[in-house]
This record gives sequence, structure tokens and C-alpha cells, in this order.
Amino acid sequence: MRGECLTKGLKFSIAPRHIPVPDIVSSVESAIYKLPPTKQDEFRWTSRPKPNLSSDKLKAIETLKFDPSIVILPADNCRTAVTLDRAEYDNKITDLIITDRYMHTSG
Repeated sequence: MRGECLTKGLKFSIAPRHIPVPDIVSSVESAIYKLPPTKQDEFRWTSRPKPNLSSDKLKAIETLKFDPSIVILPADNCRTAVTLDRAEYDNKITDLIITDRYMHTSG
């Protein structure tokens, strides 16, 4: 389940759990007041956001998000994410800095 969530990528946006209905209604009403009444009703019924993840996937994302033993990074040349062991990641970064393979340039 956790791996399946990572395939959605780092730019995937989770629909909010609690939808601010009064704010949405206010925005929609102010935007559609010039439309014919039938179009207004049609727009009102189609503009409600729907959940885009199951509760199991939401729980999996929460466990990934708060797991201190891993680092989540974008994969090279694709829209998915990868997880690395935190200690291994820290060691690789430290090695890059110590061996001067990474150079800081000021801009």
C-alpha cells in the first residue's frame, strides 16, 4: 500500500478531509451570478470536490510522512517518488561533501 501511494508522485495533492463548504459556496455564487439559472444549478452540483484516496491510502501516506527512518525523494527523470533509508542517505550526502564531489557555488 505504501509503495502504491509513492507511485502517485511528490506533486500529487490529497483532497482535504474537511471541505470548507461556506467558502466554496460563496466563491461559486459570486462567480456564477451572471449565468442563466439552469447553468447556475448545473455548476453548483458539479463543483463539489470528491475524495481522491481511500482511507487505507491516507493512513499509508501518514505513516510514510512521519517515519523518521526514511527519506522520500523524487526519482530521476520521472514523476514517482523513492524512499531511502535515512542513515544510508545521510552517509551518502556526508561522503559527497567530504570528498569535494559536491561544490557549492554562490550566485
